[in-house]
Amino acid sequence: PAPTEKPVKLSAPKLGKVVSASYNSVKVTWSKVKNADGYRVYMKENGKWKYVARVASNSYTRKGLETGKKYTFTVRAYKKTSDGVVLSAYDKKGISGTPVLSTPVLKNARRSASGVTFTWNKTAGADGYVVYRKVNNGAWRAVAKVTKGTIYRDTTAQKGVKYTYTVRAFRKSGTANIYSDYNAKGISAK
Repeated sequence: PAPTEKPVKLSAPKLGKVVSASYNSVKVTWSKVKNADGYRVYMKENGKWKYVARVASNSYTRKGLETGKKYTFTVRAYKKTSDGVVLSAYDKKGISGTPVLSTPVLKNARRSASGVTFTWNKTAGADGYVVYRKVNNGAWRAVAKVTKGTIYRDTTAQKGVKYTYTVRAFRKSGTANIYSDYNAKGISAK
Protein backbone atom coordinates (compact mmCIF):
# COMPACT_ATOMS: atom_id res chain seq x y z
CA PRO A 1 0.00 0.00 0.00
CA ALA A 2 1.12 3.55 -0.75
CA PRO A 3 2.05 5.70 2.24
CA THR A 4 -0.82 8.03 3.15
CA GLU A 5 -0.37 11.75 3.47
CA LYS A 6 -0.35 13.13 6.98
CA PRO A 7 -3.70 14.90 7.54
CA VAL A 8 -3.40 18.67 7.18
CA LYS A 9 -4.59 20.81 10.09
CA LEU A 10 -5.16 24.49 9.46
CA SER A 11 -5.88 26.93 12.24
CA ALA A 12 -8.73 29.41 11.78
CA PRO A 13 -7.56 32.83 10.60
CA LYS A 14 -7.60 35.45 13.37
CA LEU A 15 -9.79 38.24 12.04
CA GLY A 16 -8.22 41.71 11.98
CA LYS A 17 -10.50 44.57 11.02
CA VAL A 18 -12.77 45.95 8.33
CA VAL A 19 -11.92 49.53 7.30
CA SER A 20 -13.50 51.80 4.73
CA ALA A 21 -11.45 51.83 1.52
CA SER A 22 -13.77 54.33 -0.23
CA TYR A 23 -17.40 55.42 -0.25
CA ASN A 24 -18.43 52.04 -1.74
CA SER A 25 -15.75 49.58 -0.59
CA VAL A 26 -14.16 48.11 2.54
CA LYS A 27 -10.88 46.30 3.17
CA VAL A 28 -10.92 43.17 5.35
CA THR A 29 -7.68 41.94 7.00
CA TRP A 30 -6.76 38.82 8.99
CA SER A 31 -3.72 36.91 10.25
CA LYS A 32 -1.73 34.60 7.96
CA VAL A 33 -2.26 30.88 8.56
CA LYS A 34 0.71 28.50 8.45
CA ASN A 35 0.56 25.96 5.56
CA ALA A 36 -2.45 27.67 3.91
CA ASP A 37 -2.56 27.98 0.11
CA GLY A 38 -5.04 30.84 0.39
CA TYR A 39 -8.23 32.09 1.96
CA ARG A 40 -11.95 32.02 1.27
CA VAL A 41 -13.82 35.19 2.20
CA TYR A 42 -17.49 35.14 3.22
CA MET A 43 -19.93 38.03 3.65
CA LYS A 44 -23.10 37.80 5.72
CA GLU A 45 -26.29 38.24 3.69
CA ASN A 46 -29.75 37.84 5.23
CA GLY A 47 -28.17 36.24 8.29
CA LYS A 48 -26.25 33.56 6.30
CA TRP A 49 -22.60 33.40 5.20
CA LYS A 50 -22.17 33.77 1.43
CA TYR A 51 -18.85 32.91 -0.26
CA VAL A 52 -17.59 36.04 -2.08
CA ALA A 53 -13.90 35.57 -2.93
CA ARG A 54 -10.79 33.41 -2.90
CA VAL A 55 -7.52 35.26 -2.28
CA ALA A 56 -3.87 34.35 -1.76
CA SER A 57 -2.99 37.24 0.59
CA ASN A 58 -4.38 38.07 4.02
CA SER A 59 -6.54 41.00 2.90
CA TYR A 60 -9.50 41.52 0.62
CA THR A 61 -11.23 44.65 -0.70
CA ARG A 62 -14.96 44.31 -1.38
CA LYS A 63 -16.31 46.86 -3.87
CA GLY A 64 -19.81 47.87 -4.96
CA LEU A 65 -21.19 48.36 -1.45
CA GLU A 66 -23.68 50.91 -0.14
CA THR A 67 -22.28 53.97 1.67
CA GLY A 68 -23.08 53.95 5.38
CA LYS A 69 -24.31 50.33 5.49
CA LYS A 70 -22.61 47.85 7.85
CA TYR A 71 -21.18 44.65 6.33
CA THR A 72 -19.93 41.56 8.18
CA PHE A 73 -17.18 39.22 6.96
CA THR A 74 -15.40 36.04 8.00
CA VAL A 75 -12.52 34.04 6.50
CA ARG A 76 -11.45 30.39 6.20
CA ALA A 77 -7.95 29.22 5.27
CA TYR A 78 -7.66 26.43 2.67
CA LYS A 79 -5.01 23.97 1.50
CA LYS A 80 -5.12 21.77 -1.59
CA THR A 81 -4.15 18.15 -0.91
CA SER A 82 -4.24 14.94 -2.95
CA ASP A 83 -7.47 14.09 -1.08
CA GLY A 84 -9.11 17.41 -2.00
CA VAL A 85 -9.32 20.80 -0.35
CA VAL A 86 -8.94 21.10 3.41
CA LEU A 87 -10.72 24.07 5.02
CA SER A 88 -10.00 25.61 8.41
CA ALA A 89 -12.61 26.48 10.99
CA TYR A 90 -13.80 30.10 10.96
CA ASP A 91 -14.93 32.84 13.31
CA LYS A 92 -18.73 32.44 13.26
CA LYS A 93 -19.32 35.95 14.64
CA GLY A 94 -17.23 37.68 11.94
CA ILE A 95 -16.07 41.30 11.87
CA SER A 96 -17.95 44.30 10.54
CA GLY A 97 -17.21 47.57 8.82
CA THR A 98 -18.93 50.36 6.92
CA PRO A 99 -17.91 52.14 3.70
CA VAL A 100 -17.79 55.89 4.34
CA LEU A 101 -17.10 59.03 2.36
CA SER A 102 -13.59 60.41 2.77
CA THR A 103 -13.18 63.61 4.77
CA PRO A 104 -12.90 66.46 2.24
CA VAL A 105 -9.41 67.94 1.92
CA LEU A 106 -9.50 71.73 2.37
CA LYS A 107 -7.58 73.80 -0.20
CA ASN A 108 -7.83 77.47 0.73
CA ALA A 109 -9.92 80.42 1.88
CA ARG A 110 -9.00 83.65 0.09
CA ARG A 111 -10.27 87.07 1.00
CA SER A 112 -11.12 89.56 -1.73
CA ALA A 113 -13.11 92.79 -2.05
CA SER A 114 -16.30 90.75 -2.53
CA GLY A 115 -15.83 88.47 0.52
CA VAL A 116 -14.14 85.07 0.93
CA THR A 117 -13.75 82.28 -1.63
CA PHE A 118 -13.39 78.87 0.04
CA THR A 119 -12.32 75.78 -1.96
CA TRP A 120 -11.74 72.08 -1.25
CA ASN A 121 -10.88 68.90 -3.18
CA LYS A 122 -13.58 66.72 -4.72
CA THR A 123 -14.60 63.71 -2.59
CA ALA A 124 -15.22 60.46 -4.50
CA GLY A 125 -18.85 59.40 -4.35
CA ALA A 126 -20.16 62.71 -2.96
CA ASP A 127 -23.51 64.07 -4.19
CA GLY A 128 -22.75 67.41 -2.56
CA TYR A 129 -21.25 69.26 0.37
CA VAL A 130 -22.37 71.23 3.42
CA VAL A 131 -20.16 74.24 4.13
CA TYR A 132 -19.65 75.36 7.75
CA ARG A 133 -18.32 78.70 8.93
CA LYS A 134 -16.95 79.88 12.27
CA VAL A 135 -16.83 83.61 13.08
CA ASN A 136 -13.79 84.54 15.22
CA ASN A 137 -13.69 81.68 17.78
CA GLY A 138 -17.41 80.90 17.76
CA ALA A 139 -19.17 77.62 16.96
CA TRP A 140 -19.44 75.95 13.54
CA ARG A 141 -22.62 76.93 11.68
CA ALA A 142 -23.84 75.46 8.38
CA VAL A 143 -23.93 78.29 5.83
CA ALA A 144 -24.46 76.58 2.47
CA LYS A 145 -25.21 73.39 0.59
CA VAL A 146 -23.12 72.98 -2.58
CA THR A 147 -24.18 70.37 -5.15
CA LYS A 148 -22.09 71.55 -8.10
CA GLY A 149 -18.34 72.01 -7.80
CA THR A 150 -16.06 72.46 -4.79
CA ILE A 151 -16.20 76.18 -4.23
CA TYR A 152 -18.19 78.48 -1.93
CA ARG A 153 -18.23 82.28 -2.18
CA ASP A 154 -19.03 83.94 1.13
CA THR A 155 -20.30 87.40 0.14
CA THR A 156 -21.38 88.19 3.74
CA ALA A 157 -17.81 88.07 5.11
CA GLN A 158 -16.78 91.42 6.62
CA LYS A 159 -13.34 93.03 6.81
CA GLY A 160 -11.50 92.74 10.11
CA VAL A 161 -13.35 89.58 11.18
CA LYS A 162 -11.67 86.14 11.26
CA TYR A 163 -13.64 83.51 9.31
CA THR A 164 -12.82 79.81 9.44
CA TYR A 165 -14.41 77.29 7.04
CA THR A 166 -14.79 73.55 6.80
CA VAL A 167 -16.96 71.17 4.78
CA ARG A 168 -18.64 67.76 4.98
CA ALA A 169 -19.40 65.64 1.93
CA PHE A 170 -22.74 63.86 1.67
CA ARG A 171 -24.15 61.04 -0.41
CA LYS A 172 -27.83 60.26 -0.91
CA SER A 173 -28.87 56.83 0.37
CA GLY A 174 -32.57 56.14 -0.06
CA THR A 175 -34.39 59.03 1.61
CA ALA A 176 -31.47 60.04 3.86
CA ASN A 177 -28.07 61.61 3.39
CA ILE A 178 -24.91 59.90 4.66
CA TYR A 179 -22.27 62.43 5.78
CA SER A 180 -18.47 62.31 5.88
CA ASP A 181 -16.38 63.53 8.77
CA TYR A 182 -14.96 67.04 8.55
CA ASN A 183 -11.69 68.76 9.26
CA ALA A 184 -12.40 70.13 12.77
CA LYS A 185 -9.56 72.67 12.57
CA GLY A 186 -10.88 74.20 9.36
CA ILE A 187 -9.08 76.76 7.22
CA SER A 188 -9.09 80.49 7.94
CA ALA A 189 -9.35 83.38 5.52
CA LYS A 190 -6.14 85.38 5.45
